[in-house]
Amino acid sequence: MTLCEAIVEDPEAILRRQVDRLKTEKMAEMKAAGVEYDERIAKLEEVEHVKPLREFLYDTFNAFAAAHPWVEGENVRPKSIAREMFEGYRSFADYVKDYGLERMEGLLLRHLTQVWKVLAQTVPDSAKTDEVAEMEVYFRELIRGVDASLLEEWERRKNPEWVAEETDGADKPSRPTSFDVTRDEKAFRRLVRAEIFAQLQRALSWDE
Repeated sequence: MTLCEAIVEDPEAILRRQVDRLKTEKMAEMKAAGVEYDERIAKLEEVEHVKPLREFLYDTFNAFAAAHPWVEGENVRPKSIAREMFEGYRSFADYVKDYGLERMEGLLLRHLTQVWKVLAQTVPDSAKTDEVAEMEVYFRELIRGVDASLLEEWERRKNPEWVAEETDGADKPSRPTSFDVTRDEKAFRRLVRAEIFAQLQRALSWDE
């Protein structure tokens, strides 16, 4: 997950919200510990968004770049948005509410879709452990459950003249249909968990 998320573009607005929350938490901790004001402000300047496995990612990429000059100017971008959602098995609505992303829902959905595509289309099947397969199912079902109108609204905010194209839903991830999932116990359990999660999402949205 961390590797996949590190190679997609940074959704800067969402990362800034993460930093704001971390600064708020850090400030409260320092005030409770009696840290002087000037020192608190200086410490807050050092706060940045979470970058899991940063040393490993940077070192590995630098070694790769040294042997492949054509990647000069590129770099990995460690972050934890999709990872944070999966680790807490959080719904789209919960994450939006937690970080106040009501005006950035389209950006969040686009980011999650990019991460899912890397998981589904780039990671070789031979490298997909049970946990990776569960991540893929989790994001596939989460994305399928989000109203496509969010992406349309996001595009209109960027370009008021944008007009949605007629689609048949092909851009949304589809479920595999080439086999009976009940024959694979592990895959079936993952799908059941994801479906329960999707049902809970819908129930919560009705309550709101």
